[in-house]
Parts: sequence; structure tokens; C-alpha cells
Amino acid sequence: MDDQHDEETTSDAEVRDELPEDLNVSEFVGPYVFPNNNRRRVPGYLYLLIAAGCIATWAIAGPDGVLVNRGLLFAGIGLAIIGAYHLLAGWNLDVDERDA
Repeated sequence: MDDQHDEETTSDAEVRDELPEDLNVSEFVGPYVFPNNNRRRVPGYLYLLIAAGCIATWAIAGPDGVLVNRGLLFAGIGLAIIGAYHLLAGWNLDVDERDA
């Protein structure tokens, strides 16, 4: 087998590097705006509502229910914890990204 390479030479002027499109300075549109954490409160309220429904269903059916058992109580407690976390994480910080 004969390994032959094309001996076409290219000058340094022909080889060009370019930045990716997201780093192109000529297309700069302004400072980056961070999203607001207040959006986390909506799922938090939904988790708390579903948790209240799970716990209420368990309380009405009693601990000896056939279709409703302790799993529904544990799901309600877990959803309440997650909902509380979302409400705490969605607290309005009142800090601008330029001030940080």
C-alpha cells in the first residue's frame, strides 16, 4: 500500500478561525436578564393543594380503607414538604443582577 499525500500547501492567510455564533460581539443584544424565582410559587401552591387532598382523602377513609392506605398519607406529607420548599425557593429576592 502506498501512502501518498496531496502536497497542496495552504498559506496561513487562508486558514481562519471564527467564534461560535453565541460569542459573536457584533450580534450583542444587551445584558443578560436572570429569570425571576417567583415562578416557583405556582407549583408550590399546586403541590400543597394536592397534598391537602391526599391527606384529607386518607383522613376521611380512615387507616383501614381498602383503596386508601398509608401510602396516600406519606404521599401527602412528601408533597407538602416539596410544596413548602417551592414556596421558600420562590421568595422575592429584590436583588438585581447588576447589583450583585
